[in-house]
Amino acid sequence: MELLYMTSRKYAGKTQFYNDFMDAGDEIKGLIRVSQSNVVAWVTKYELNDPSDLSLGSRVYVSDLNIPWNYHKIFDSDNTVTLLEWDLYGEHLLIGDDSGAVSIWSYRDFIFNDWTCVGRINLLGEYMIAGIFFHSGRKIALNFDKRDSMHYYEKFHYVRYTPTVQVVGGTAIDGCLVVTSTGLVVASVMTGDINEPLVTSTESVSPVRYKISVVDIAYRKNGNLIVATSCGNYKMPIKCYEISIKYSSKKSCSLVSQPLAGFFLDSNSLDSSGQNWRISQIKFIVKDITDSMVVVVNSNSGSVIQLWDFSENSGHMSHVFNEAALSSDVFKTLNWKCLGSLSSDSPVVSVSTPKSLISSSPTAACYIMVALQNNKIKALSRSMKEELSYSLDMFWDMKDIRRAFSNICIADIDLSWMANVMLVSDNVGNFYVIQTPQAELNGPLTVSYATTMLEYCLVSGFDFWDVAISLKPHMLETVCDRFNDNFMKQPPSFQQLEYGGFLSMKAFLYRLTCNSSQRHSDLMSLLTLYSISVAFKSLLRPIDLSNASKGPGESLSLILTEGYSIDMNNVITNIEPKEFSVDPSLLLSLQQLIQWVAHLALNILGRVPDHHKGVGYDIVNDNHALNILREMLVIIRIWGFMKPTILPAFIRSSGNFDGLPTVYRLISRLVQCNTNNEMDENFIDECYSLQNQVLFPTLNLTTFEICDVASPAFYRQSLPLQFTFGTEPDSITYEMETFTLDGSVQTVQNTDIVRHVYLGDGNPHKVKQCNRCQGKTQIVNASKSVALRSWENRWIRSCLCGGKWRFIKPTRSPYSKSK
Repeated sequence: MELLYMTSRKYAGKTQFYNDFMDAGDEIKGLIRVSQSNVVAWVTKYELNDPSDLSLGSRVYVSDLNIPWNYHKIFDSDNTVTLLEWDLYGEHLLIGDDSGAVSIWSYRDFIFNDWTCVGRINLLGEYMIAGIFFHSGRKIALNFDKRDSMHYYEKFHYVRYTPTVQVVGGTAIDGCLVVTSTGLVVASVMTGDINEPLVTSTESVSPVRYKISVVDIAYRKNGNLIVATSCGNYKMPIKCYEISIKYSSKKSCSLVSQPLAGFFLDSNSLDSSGQNWRISQIKFIVKDITDSMVVVVNSNSGSVIQLWDFSENSGHMSHVFNEAALSSDVFKTLNWKCLGSLSSDSPVVSVSTPKSLISSSPTAACYIMVALQNNKIKALSRSMKEELSYSLDMFWDMKDIRRAFSNICIADIDLSWMANVMLVSDNVGNFYVIQTPQAELNGPLTVSYATTMLEYCLVSGFDFWDVAISLKPHMLETVCDRFNDNFMKQPPSFQQLEYGGFLSMKAFLYRLTCNSSQRHSDLMSLLTLYSISVAFKSLLRPIDLSNASKGPGESLSLILTEGYSIDMNNVITNIEPKEFSVDPSLLLSLQQLIQWVAHLALNILGRVPDHHKGVGYDIVNDNHALNILREMLVIIRIWGFMKPTILPAFIRSSGNFDGLPTVYRLISRLVQCNTNNEMDENFIDECYSLQNQVLFPTLNLTTFEICDVASPAFYRQSLPLQFTFGTEPDSITYEMETFTLDGSVQTVQNTDIVRHVYLGDGNPHKVKQCNRCQGKTQIVNASKSVALRSWENRWIRSCLCGGKWRFIKPTRSPYSKSK
């Protein structure tokens, strides 16, 4: 394990009142949870932007792990937050406190730093202990027997799960289940109705309600939920219940609790030690595997960690009960059995287990992460052996942190969804990111396993940030090449389905690599070009729907790939122009996208004279990208006949430049040269003379200066790094290399990466920015054009690179003149 970075709050001066307050203890447990999109939520009683505020209560903050210093407060409460859970998709956050209040929060319009309360319930006097969101019924896992297969359809498969709550047709519906300290189970279904957002039902977990102090909840494949409870007394049984929830069309919800087999701990061995023991933690070993459970028993000076397994045992029937029974007669029972135990000389503070396993094998290796009161974190295997250990005391002493926070200690831990990093929170509002090894490998990531994890993220939709940040610099090129080679071996239907996600992941890997700015920019250009191609072709309709075996876009692609006609007019005569007819009012709204396509074509041609083949991706050598570009130029040309004002504008430096036909002809010749694997000297001279005929604009798809964790500058630093909330660090600021073409028009203005227009001086409008690539786009009212509104909605959930959007305040550009 390796500590990557710590993000700490600012602290006030050392006054006596401050010291007394700190030494009085912290009754609020600093809960921390990370979503599958690698956004962390944590609870603290401190105001991060006001170190002198010592008011009591709880505050819930969120932060993107890629820019951890940039945080947002969701809400604060005068009560103590005792429950914090993300849903399976990282879009909803469940918050509960000790007063009986439970609320579900979600992003407003998918903006990272703008949240809204979806629904709220109040159960006065109840203490919320544990909660979980309903399962959607969808899970993809690695087929362990075919893990070496090249085809994703064999390598990965769907695991059959029934949704926790279904409506008509078997469709899953969102909601959550909460368990209180008095044994009350609360099910809330999210209806989506503004007037009645939550439909709630309550039931006792057992026929007689009793005090519960420790709870954990897991999913069963049949759609029900398993609840394991304990009152804390180690001499009392750990009880398990199966909860089934039904929802009717009349907006009524009901739940049924049925008892399952429980078990007793071996109290005799604990009594012999003469210490005061108490059950402090219960954790299922995986959220969707209910036959293995970790139980932690604490005392004042130590702890015992046990692994229990629910399995089938065989036994012989005694002749006392059946005289006819033979000695060979065997009966089978299901019960809990202790598989292993580990003792520690320090009490356990928190336990974290994987939320899901990549492999479909229920016996797949995984680590059980345990945080102790002495600030050590241990990684335990399923055999209850200590594999790894890390202590935060050494880091705190090295960074002299104890002088600022005298009683600092670990409060909570949580593994990421891909189990590559672990989040740690302390009792003073700071959090830490620790890189964890892979249990399957019993060590760091390998190229082969890292590629498999990236492929799993691609097919499952899980965020890959923690996988990418765990790669060593020397592995990035190899992993990227293997990831690319494996994807290109997939069926065309799958490539078409996941092509956009593949390009964004590949571009992100190149962004981490030194001296790969041009490759990253090329991949982002290809992603944008491919998305524009899909948007433009979606506007086309065949004339005769009954006899059309192919759409107009597919027919055009076939014509361009079968022959290398360099004359645009010849291509247009071989197609049916009526199939490319679109309402002129729609075309006018797409003019900026059309202009960007022309700018990309000019930039590619401008790179030809000085081009040299290198390692990695290069859009100049990619005939697939060039053929997409040819298709777009032909479609734009046809649309120009219907609406001449939508044609791209070229800034001519001489009067003999023929616009689109010339650009199309040169791009087609470039395809021919790539196919022959040899550049024609006459073609190179023609591209070189093009710089004297037209001005080349600059494509700004890559931010010139980035400041985030996922950058080449991060690998150059001595780990661990220390960040401060609200302060952008200078240590990992990285300037991307820029490549300037001869005759190009340079600009320092901000560019809207969605609409491809200039934002002006600084950020004069309401703008949102990506947490990953730092790209910006303007927030405007809904566009009147259906085509443009459809294009903008493609990126409403996330940026082109997959990062989340956040609001940024309007600022003036540093290049603007002072007045």
